[in-house]
Amino acid sequence: MPKPCIWICVADGTRARFFHCDGPGRDIVPALNYMLAAPSRAHNISMTADRPGRTFDSAGAGRHAYDEGDWQDEEKGRFAGRVAAQLDRAALDHQFERLVVVAPPAMMGELRKHFTGIRHRMEVVEVVKDLTHATPREMQSHLSEALRH
Repeated sequence: MPKPCIWICVADGTRARFFHCDGPGRDIVPALNYMLAAPSRAHNISMTADRPGRTFDSAGAGRHAYDEGDWQDEEKGRFAGRVAAQLDRAALDHQFERLVVVAPPAMMGELRKHFTGIRHRMEVVEVVKDLTHATPREMQSHLSEALRH
């Protein structure tokens, strides 16, 4: 069976779905694998301690709370790294000839940070849109231009 020439990765901060397509005008077919980032689905409060950490002032004897940052954003960044690594491995294994990545703006930004390796091997077509809940038939109309490149 010949390998599909186009892979499509549809991702947001909590899930990534993979599809393949044999060319423009051909059906988009779901792949068997997908990825979930379960921790980033939790509320920020449930991923941290019950209250902010405390620290001493740099001068004097005062103490104050400090912000630990947004754990959800950190988890989404790690998830984007895992998705990019999966795509990079597949590209190294020559599982596809072209890649179309579909993600909302924030996730696309995170993915771009991790796409350094794959961009050296092939062109990556980006579609900044949230299609994570779309069916393959719905994706067909949204991605017709991207599949032609």
